[in-house]
Amino acid sequence: MNEPRSRTSGPVLWLVIGIPLLTVIGGFWTLWLAMQSGASDPVPADVRRTAQVQDQDLNEDVTAARLGLRFELAVDGEHQRLRLTQVAGSASERAPLRLAFVHPSRADADRRMALTPDGQDWQARLPILSGNDWHLVLSDGQGRWRLVGTWPRDARQATLVPALRQ
Repeated sequence: MNEPRSRTSGPVLWLVIGIPLLTVIGGFWTLWLAMQSGASDPVPADVRRTAQVQDQDLNEDVTAARLGLRFELAVDGEHQRLRLTQVAGSASERAPLRLAFVHPSRADADRRMALTPDGQDWQARLPILSGNDWHLVLSDGQGRWRLVGTWPRDARQATLVPALRQ
């Protein structure tokens, strides 16, 4: 009747081993989830810090929205070149534009280039991109306006619009 219980069959032992083991497994799972997510800020921007408040200058986005700018970016598959076409808004100057392919988590992998005017469009050589999604930032040479968009993995075209809507 009073058989001695095994040391490994008690519920206290399972709690002593199980809780720390599940905590370690949960920590690794949380680390894996954190490494899978990208950056939380899709548009790299200079911010001004005052006390604990971050303040960003949105004049470039407001100007782009006021002008109603919208561009289409496409890949010319035959020549592996990017072709940028303005589809809406006030006519842009026929000056070079700046385009940035912003990596979602590594700033050292960002690609920046100048798009040169070519007739009614702008063009540049397609950069070598790693196999992930990219954020796009298009601006004029003087930094007066800025448009944003996304370039999904293996995309052939994208739309660039103001970050702010009016």
